[in-house]
Amino acid sequence: MKALTFPCVSDSSQSFVSFLSTKLLLGLEPEQILQLVKDLSELLNNQQKENLLEYLTTHMRLSHLESLRLTSRLHSTCIPLSDCYDFVKWLPPELVLRIFSYLPWDALIACSMVNRAWFRAARHPELYRRLCQLPEWCPPLLDKQLFPFSYAVDTEAVPSTGQSSDSIASLLINSRNASVDWFGIFQKRSRLRRNWLLGRHRMRRFTGHNEAVYCVAYDAHRIVSGSADATIRVWNVRTNANWSVQTLRGHSDAVRCLQLLPLDDDSGTSSTSTPSSPDCCSSPTSPTLLSIWQPPEALLISGSADTTIKLWRLSTTVKWSRIACTSTLQGHTDAVRCLQADQQKVLSGSYDCTVRMWDLKTSMLRCTFRGHTAGVICLTYDENLLYSGSLDNTVRVWCLSSEACLFTLYRSVLSSSSTQFWLTPVSSLHLDRLRGRLLIAHHDGIILTWPLPSHSQLVDAYAQAVNGERASFPWQPVAVYLTEHFDTSGVCSGTVVRCIDGDTWHIVCGSDDKTLKVWRADNDQLVNVLQGHEDGITCVLVTSSVLISGSYDKSVLLYDFDIT
Repeated sequence: MKALTFPCVSDSSQSFVSFLSTKLLLGLEPEQILQLVKDLSELLNNQQKENLLEYLTTHMRLSHLESLRLTSRLHSTCIPLSDCYDFVKWLPPELVLRIFSYLPWDALIACSMVNRAWFRAARHPELYRRLCQLPEWCPPLLDKQLFPFSYAVDTEAVPSTGQSSDSIASLLINSRNASVDWFGIFQKRSRLRRNWLLGRHRMRRFTGHNEAVYCVAYDAHRIVSGSADATIRVWNVRTNANWSVQTLRGHSDAVRCLQLLPLDDDSGTSSTSTPSSPDCCSSPTSPTLLSIWQPPEALLISGSADTTIKLWRLSTTVKWSRIACTSTLQGHTDAVRCLQADQQKVLSGSYDCTVRMWDLKTSMLRCTFRGHTAGVICLTYDENLLYSGSLDNTVRVWCLSSEACLFTLYRSVLSSSSTQFWLTPVSSLHLDRLRGRLLIAHHDGIILTWPLPSHSQLVDAYAQAVNGERASFPWQPVAVYLTEHFDTSGVCSGTVVRCIDGDTWHIVCGSDDKTLKVWRADNDQLVNVLQGHEDGITCVLVTSSVLISGSYDKSVLLYDFDIT
């Protein structure tokens, strides 16, 4: 490499240059130094300029040289004073989509306000399709309630998020043909979340029961409530009427738990295969016909203090409605306190200290889970495990396939007195699948959390239960003492928490202080306290757009957050 020399410069000039580099340049900004170099280059001859250029180019990376070479060609057709350096305009659409796909939702909204080109890029359907399918923006079991049933059919034509990054071009082609308004879907979800945080809602009250309301169910067309007056009432939420449209009579004692499932037109069986709600409330299911006056047929499962479980078929048309009790499940020897079902089975808990599994199609008893020493008042389950809470202040974790009790969850207390365990029974359970935890509510207002076991922990617990010192029944579960508390700062000390439910965004509990506490599920912060009941709250059901609760005041309240 040739040295940068100045043949026409004398020794005194060399000293002057050294002075500039050590004294004067130290106080200059980079822009001022660049301007000084430009001014001094005017004093150089051609040979010196070539030496200077060679010196600069050897210290530049190849990408900068290529950019310098293409600059004149890239901007040859640019209009003076125009925004010709906007990469969104001259980059290929595939690359622009890739760049924007790394932005969060709030940054996309900001980008859409830059100019028209950025607006079109930031509103691309593929960006919002991916956002809607993220866990924090994809409420389970609720999208089909929020949007038309055709939404589920249309989304099958849209590529899944599991595709590789090399298929961006195919995503563009497919997304152009998609009829789903993904931005509108995301906009509605964003509005719902904002309304939840701000507490903006519209409240409706349904009255008609003669005694306390113990349980509620919901499927986007109707609310079903069970009461201590031994009746089940069906309310049409698509109309402004606050009175029941159907009354089911068949139980001889209080109705303590309900589950509402959709029916297939051909088979007459439920079309959902996963559990949808814990305790006495059932989560919404997708309708097959969005009609105000003719909701789809549904299967209603009810459990009562008369020890029976009944299956009801609900049918409604414009001119008539029909209710038929299709089957009665008998086997419990005490009041049925909780149940949960899917298309294949029904799980029920009773004051007889057992949990029973029934075949939904044949109405036959499959198996019985025994181990609790007091009544079972709440349960929930997933694909492999059953979780049951009891008045003996324990939660038992069962293997559904082998009926083995793998874990027994105890509440840690300061004293080892057994009476202290008895005074704080479990009142409700909520399975937070997204965050892998089980929330356990107690009568004294304490809510504990238990992280769901990993596969290796399940294998070890099963081996200990089956191959322990007492391999025969009863199984020997692993004892776990709970110490991790959920944030219950909004619950008054000693207040009885009777129900807890949640979705992907929120955790809600109802208590005897007549209020509903709403926490954010991602950070467990209390965001709202809802009022409206005149007595203690017995049951609660949470969806992404509505919250439904029943109370000792004989009424059902619907809090609708889907308002503009």
